[in-house]
Amino acid sequence: MNITAFAQYAGVSKAAVSRYFNGGYLSAEKRAQIAAAVEATGYRPSMQAHPPHAADRGDHAAAEQRKLRPHGGGHQPGTG
Repeated sequence: MNITAFAQYAGVSKAAVSRYFNGGYLSAEKRAQIAAAVEATGYRPSMQAHPPHAADRGDHAAAEQRKLRPHGGGHQPGTG
């Protein structure tokens, strides 16, 4: 079951499902709806659907990302 099908089953938006699993704000009513749907279906979000966090990529990848930022991260070729 994907997030779209689960959200439809639970009667909430995909954003609400995302906030539920990521610890974001939800009304008590929506949180209860989603919790009941999780209990009924056993739904869990796919970890493949989530991009890795910087801390999970290791220091090398995080350093490479800093170099690619347009402001404040590493030497820009041709700027001296």
